[in-house]
Amino acid sequence: RGGQNPIEPIGHGSAVLTGPHWQNFRDTYTTLLRLKGVVEVHNAQDICTAVTRLYRNHDALAEMRAGADAAMATMSGALERTVEALEPFLEKFEKETATASVTSPVPQRVSRAT
Repeated sequence: RGGQNPIEPIGHGSAVLTGPHWQNFRDTYTTLLRLKGVVEVHNAQDICTAVTRLYRNHDALAEMRAGADAAMATMSGALERTVEALEPFLEKFEKETATASVTSPVPQRVSRAT
């Protein structure tokens, strides 16, 4: 329970159907549903209806893929923003570590007698 991550299949151009239990990826699915990039299904009939519609209606499939791409675009760049936010801290850490290694003696290995 909790859903599967839809990002990889969407990245490969797949149409994604999801059940109602996607709480593990709440932000992702909320955005995808809002932009009509996924279809939520609740039973076997819903699955059959959605698959048939997407198979027969190429415009509907294209619209769904466009919605999924738009959703992914709103969520992209998180890694770059995170690294950018961490860079000042990493630089400070590197300077402190370099200074500490120069001023601190190298710890000697302690051997234990058995």
